[in-house]
Parts: sequence; structure tokens; C-alpha cells
Amino acid sequence: MISTRRYRGFTLVELLVVIAIIGILIALLLPAVQAAREAARRMQCSNNLKQLGLAILNYESTFRYLPPGGWSRHARPFPDGASLHAIVLPYLEQVGLREQLAGVNLASLSNLETLRINTFRCPSSILLDYTDASGTYYFQHYPAVLGA
Repeated sequence: MISTRRYRGFTLVELLVVIAIIGILIALLLPAVQAAREAARRMQCSNNLKQLGLAILNYESTFRYLPPGGWSRHARPFPDGASLHAIVLPYLEQVGLREQLAGVNLASLSNLETLRINTFRCPSSILLDYTDASGTYYFQHYPAVLGA
């Protein structure tokens, strides 16, 4: 007589096939997730540039001229000179930071490079933070004036 007894459960082969299928599905899903993350990072960069543009236009609306892109010793409203990044801080909702930097010479970006201001940084940029003898500095990814 032939036994018709059926076992409940999976065989080893069935289990390995299911694990292989799950692994293939995960391998197909990972690039899509990475692409979605990169698209979100690009959108953040675009939004940062829009915020900087709006801050510059709000400055122009207030003072009737565009902010200086570089250092100028007698430029209004900061007679000690300032970078564009420091001048537009109040228009980027960073009034407290601008007041904190009021007594500091803002002629170069070095004072702002020690601070990590997310509006000045693009998350998809390949530029990384760097450290020198004086401490850690952060790149500003949207320079107003670039050149000699």
C-alpha cells in the first residue's frame, strides 16, 4: 500500500527559491530608491537657489540696489564690508545669526564657512567638508563671485 501522507512545511529547495526571489526583488528596488533620493536632493538644491534669489530680490526691494557680490569697504548698509552671504542673512530668516556676526569682519566667507548654514549647501554636491589647522570648515556651494 502506498502512503498518501502529506507533510506540512517547506522543503529546503522551496525555501531557497523564495529567498532568491526576495533577493532579486530587493536588488531591483534599490536603484529606484537611490534615484528617488537623488531627485529629492536635486530639488533641495533648486529650492536653495530659489531662496537665495528671493533674498537678493528682497534686499533690492529694500535698498533699491542689488547687494554687492564681494567685499567693499564703504558699501551700505555694512561699512566694514561683507560678503553677499552675510548681507542676505536677514532675508533668509537668519536675523539672529546676522546680529551675532555684527561685530565680526565679514569681508570673506571664512567666518561663515565655520557655520553650517543649510541654505548655502547643496546636498547632492560632491564637495565635502574639509579640516585645516584652525578647525573644520564647510564649503558654501553657491559662490556669488568666483574668480581671481
